Amino acid sequence: MKKAIRFVFAVVILPSVSIANTGTIEANLSYFYPMFEEAFQDIYGGGLSYGGDLTLNVWKNVGIWFGASSFSGKGELTFTREETQISLVSLVLGGNYTFFTSPVNFYAGLGARFVLYKESNVLGEVNDSGFGIEAKVGLYKKLLAGLFVDLFVGLSTCRMQPADFKINVGGFKSGIGIGYEF
Repeated sequence: MKKAIRFVFAVVILPSVSIANTGTIEANLSYFYPMFEEAFQDIYGGGLSYGGDLTLNVWKNVGIWFGASSFSGKGELTFTREETQISLVSLVLGGNYTFFTSPVNFYAGLGARFVLYKESNVLGEVNDSGFGIEAKVGLYKKLLAGLFVDLFVGLSTCRMQPADFKINVGGFKSGIGIGYEF
């Protein structure tokens, strides 16, 4: 895993930084709702997710998008009602297109998503990972001296089989971010 991250960093991120003339960096907070699995909804429901994005504009309005987010939830097991906890860490690498219009800019992005899954309860601990897709659209308004506020919605999917069951840990999110345009 560490070798894969180093490879992506060396082959994708470093060359992107060297050819990028503008970009954005952002911290965000969103509400995540798992919409593909009824059991996931029943046990954990939705909740707050936090993360960050880095976009490097590499050609006109086209950029490379790097994103990371984290969701943690607590719930009760279906039959025993004992506490269970879940943690999802998502990494995204994709592209986006920005419509630069004043005073509000619009963007749309699509990327590959890698998710780390961890579930803990009295039955034990389950760890898994999987690949999926994430789409994100939004708008941001410049405030002053490079600062901006961002409103966005996203949809993701990621199928995996952490134990003797299959699950899709994707869902819908909507949120707000604050960032800096350079």
